[in-house]
Amino acid sequence: MRPTTSQTNTPALTNAGGYGKQTVSLAAPITIVATSTYSLRFYVSPGSTIFGVTIGYTPPVSSFVPFAGANPRLYDSRPPSSDGKLEPGEDRLISLGTVGARSALFNLTVTGTEGAGGYVGAYSAAISSWPGNSSINWFGASQNLANGVTCAVDGTGKIKLHGGENNTHVIVDIIGSFV
Repeated sequence: MRPTTSQTNTPALTNAGGYGKQTVSLAAPITIVATSTYSLRFYVSPGSTIFGVTIGYTPPVSSFVPFAGANPRLYDSRPPSSDGKLEPGEDRLISLGTVGARSALFNLTVTGTEGAGGYVGAYSAAISSWPGNSSINWFGASQNLANGVTCAVDGTGKIKLHGGENNTHVIVDIIGSFV
């Protein structure tokens, strides 16, 4: 049962030692009735602290680490690879070598495309099934297309490539990672 009347208290502001630090005191105590529901609202700026909890979102520190190796080509399905073309509905596991990274930036190329069109979707290997995305598309046979892709990676630096519609060879060249 909710109370039928509301009680409003006017806060009194006092300076607690410096810019941006204020203590708010209620003019009178509020009595909390058992089995009742109350709302408590704070109107503060991001970064303010209330009862030891900092208000606002602080994103994790992120740094881009460019690839510094000799050969950025991490995967190529063309011969002499025995993998062959990525087929419709196939999920292929690819290691980007970015252990400890949250995501990677790479160039995804399709070549030797088949059919009237198709797509390849890149996604984190931590996800059990393809989420329905497309990272590169083609609109005819025998095309060679490339696209820059930023993709989450699993804890071991792996992604999956999902083939859609028609067969194609795929090439992955690493640009860097976000840690």
